[in-house]
Amino acid sequence: MIHDGSTLDISSADYAADPYAHYRRLRELATAHWIDSGGPDRWILVTRYDVGRAILADERFSKRLPDRYVARSSGGGQGRSMLGSDPPEHTRLRGAVAAAFSAGSIAAHRDRVEEISLRLVNDLTARLDSPAIGYARLREEYALPLAFSVLAEVIGIPPGKQADFHQWTTRMLSPARDEADLAALDEAISSIRDYVYSRVRLEAKEAGDEQAGPAPVLRTLATDSSDRALSEAEIVTMVTLLLTAGYEGTANMILNGVAAFLASPPQWRLLVDAPTLAEAAVREVLRYDCPVQRATLRVATRDISVGGVSFAEGTLVGVSLAAANHDDKQFRRAEAFDITRPPAAHLAFGHGLHRCLGSSLAALEGAVAFRHLARYLPDMRLHPSAPGIEWCRTGFLRGPVDIVITRGGTP
Repeated sequence: MIHDGSTLDISSADYAADPYAHYRRLRELATAHWIDSGGPDRWILVTRYDVGRAILADERFSKRLPDRYVARSSGGGQGRSMLGSDPPEHTRLRGAVAAAFSAGSIAAHRDRVEEISLRLVNDLTARLDSPAIGYARLREEYALPLAFSVLAEVIGIPPGKQADFHQWTTRMLSPARDEADLAALDEAISSIRDYVYSRVRLEAKEAGDEQAGPAPVLRTLATDSSDRALSEAEIVTMVTLLLTAGYEGTANMILNGVAAFLASPPQWRLLVDAPTLAEAAVREVLRYDCPVQRATLRVATRDISVGGVSFAEGTLVGVSLAAANHDDKQFRRAEAFDITRPPAAHLAFGHGLHRCLGSSLAALEGAVAFRHLARYLPDMRLHPSAPGIEWCRTGFLRGPVDIVITRGGTP
């Protein structure tokens, strides 16, 4: 049965402050819910773990939605990305970059992630210890610079251009409320497209040049001469997707973790006393407060029944990753934040063919971040002038607007 009449205002301050209370209410009502989007179509939100996980792995639910649902920014104006494709096209697109994001390839970036994180932590410490300052903003001064710098290097965006890309992708991730916003969005898309085109041609021209370390994604794509190689337009789409889908989620993961630790001092003390728990902390943060609240919509390609829930052909379906990760039928004490929780298969990275490509990179950055913060800022706490943590009202992504910290005392 699909419950009708459910409401979920993902733009409200109430939802932003605590979406999990809303998910709990929905799970208590039913496994799946009709949601009125305010547009011409309604869609179904799945809130239970077992049904949600099964749908994510079921290829009868297509990611190739009608053209009207393809966001203007999803591919830099270059057509569908792998996020909105099915096999065999999805297989070809993902295969072009999969090796660069494999666990083995990402492990080769560990030293660089450590280096960038330590530099940023040192800057934080200097601000916190300065009598003239005494506070730091974790989003702008640590989480975002770490996530963006690392991803930009993996992709192959040179340091001198990273500030521009950060500005462009920020514009693409921001809501377009009026004509001026739309014009700024179009300009950002055009800027990314023009730059990537020029870089693709440059990389192809210098294909024989030696380069130390893992080859960046841009170089790999530009020099691919196989019959499955991406076109220039597809490379633009791929780079845009990797950037817009990558660094913001990783930054939010770090910030969501810090927020959870600040609200649970005993858990923070566990990590401070045992930094080897950093990897476990990443898993629990992702489960407890995942940065991507819902998987992108799928469409049923036929009449389908999953876990006793029937979906008619043509129905749009979204799986709430956040609600599934708090399902008490799957996780004991699901509402509790516990970094000693035994490893469990959370859905923060999705599941199936479309499981997050950057999961290994995000996990590495998260572990480094939590370990460094616990080691160098064990006494961090919210700045007394901060009224609390304000949460971004984006609905789809979850993260604090910022976390203003000071040091001394206990979190």
